[in-house]
Amino acid sequence: MLSHYTPKLTVSLQSAYNNLATKNSPYGMFSDYVKMNPYDSPTDEFGDFVQRLSWDFINPLYEATTGSYGKGGSNSFTNSVNVRWNILPNLFLTSNGTIALSNTSNETFLSPLSAQFRNVSEVEKRGSLGQTYGRSLNYSGNMVINFNKNIGANNLLTTHIGADIFKDESLSSTYNSIGFYKSNLHSPQFAASYPENGKPSGSHDISSRLGVFANANFITKNKYFVDATIRRSGSSKFGANNRYAPFWSVGAGWNMHNEGFMKEGLFELMRLRYSYGVTGNISFSPYQAITTYAYNSDLYYLHGVGAIPKQMGNPDLSWQSTYMHNVGLTSTFLKNKVNLSIDYYVKTTDDLLMDQTIPPSVGESTIKTNMGKIQNKGIEIDLGAELLKTPDWRVYFRINGAHNANKILAISNALKKQNDLANAKNSAEPLTLFEEGHSTTAIYAVPSAGINPADGREIFIKKDGRYTLTYDAKDKVVMGDAAPSFEGAFFPSIYYKNWSLTIAASYRLGGQVYNSTRAANVETVDPKYNVDQRAFDQRWKNKNDIAPYLDIVNTSALTYKNTSRFIENDNTIDVRSIQVAYEFGTAFIKGIGLKRLRVGVGMNEPFRISTVKYERGTSYPFSRGFSFMISPTF
Repeated sequence: MLSHYTPKLTVSLQSAYNNLATKNSPYGMFSDYVKMNPYDSPTDEFGDFVQRLSWDFINPLYEATTGSYGKGGSNSFTNSVNVRWNILPNLFLTSNGTIALSNTSNETFLSPLSAQFRNVSEVEKRGSLGQTYGRSLNYSGNMVINFNKNIGANNLLTTHIGADIFKDESLSSTYNSIGFYKSNLHSPQFAASYPENGKPSGSHDISSRLGVFANANFITKNKYFVDATIRRSGSSKFGANNRYAPFWSVGAGWNMHNEGFMKEGLFELMRLRYSYGVTGNISFSPYQAITTYAYNSDLYYLHGVGAIPKQMGNPDLSWQSTYMHNVGLTSTFLKNKVNLSIDYYVKTTDDLLMDQTIPPSVGESTIKTNMGKIQNKGIEIDLGAELLKTPDWRVYFRINGAHNANKILAISNALKKQNDLANAKNSAEPLTLFEEGHSTTAIYAVPSAGINPADGREIFIKKDGRYTLTYDAKDKVVMGDAAPSFEGAFFPSIYYKNWSLTIAASYRLGGQVYNSTRAANVETVDPKYNVDQRAFDQRWKNKNDIAPYLDIVNTSALTYKNTSRFIENDNTIDVRSIQVAYEFGTAFIKGIGLKRLRVGVGMNEPFRISTVKYERGTSYPFSRGFSFMISPTF
């Protein structure tokens, strides 16, 4: 970082470079080993790895010897310039500009010796290589004029007027090739061909936005304050007729602790505040409002290659806007021993960008339009308290929590059609459905009356209340909500002389979860795999058995049935870390030439308490690690 300073002008330059390399384990994922049967041996009588295990399963230990690999990497460079110009005592200008460049690459090679090609007779089709490259370049900058002025003895006015710009450009390309004759000859030039019906692909996305804004804050007598902000933003991601939109917010506050009737009261700080405003969202595809076409080599005719619509544009596509009311209270009391912050909000998002179905005769089935509407209501609480303070002891506890409830007020007809497609998919866990009047996190399932003891078949309850033995996804109703009633984190800390104990934990209370572990690994299982013990011990076997699971032989070709039997209440406390530390005394550290020395040991993910039991760490590693910390100050 380089800086230049004068009384009126400050200029600083900061540059950063990051490089990351990744490499996948050649031994595959842990979930591959979980499925293996315990009676299988990975080696033959000569100690060599076998290609296949029982039921023709691929041996992951053999795969590790074939030369297959997966690797990737990324590097980025960021350069920023910041300027401050003190024009007058009460007037100054700030400006900054940033250029960021990043490159990513990923490569996956599957050796021709892999058992996955065991049944491929053509040598020129064994082995595959996939390569993906990406590059992004973005520019951003802003300039703000700041002014503040004391008006009288007890009033302060602060204003900001500025503008900002942003442009992002990203490119990506993907190449797949097949046919490699040696595991160590894995460059693209050694490939025999592309996959059947496969070809290189790529994308080039460009988007830009700009905006101007003004903000003013006025505070009087250190008791009452008012904020106001107005902004006009434009983005290339929206239709040509609606690329610009206005956004604004207003807020007011009251420092009640500075009133005469509270001067000698319980509170050191008591601030009441309210705000209302409109914000926009630009997290969308850069070309969603533009009609685009794709060339199709199958449509070659006399004058060239034909193009077909890839996406229908909408010049009237406008910003998605969120209107938010917020009322809050911030307080400190009991001689600064307790800090409390409470916020209640109502947030309504209008003009949601959604797909609307259109006649297929135009060349596409959907078009992006502003049709949806959703509302969120919630409360957020943050509480910190010093529970004990003596010359030797100090105990501090902090907890925060939030409750949010959302409701879909309006959706498009295309989304309703998407619900039908989601119901038709065979999935261990119910896919998300969107229905007006319900939450976006609602869990939809067919109500179940349990397993019939007479024949071991599940009894389903239709929407009209009738019992049936036939599963119909159209009978799904809301059976729970994945969003918890309350969630947050807590942080107890205990200090005794030079010792300290700190804990960080999170909690979820009152929500539900569809236990896909039980649905996929206990009931709808393939008996050829190493399955959960409950699949044998708790399944229906004989007439009059009262069992929670179907007979393992009646899994209906592994077809999942999303029913209420697998919905459970989700109440969880997850301790994320525990750390014990010791701060050495002044007399000791001076003797070794230090100003300060602190050492500690810690453990991450030590334990978890939950009403739900499900697998963790089978696909993505889950680790419980220990750490040692030493922090010297010279």
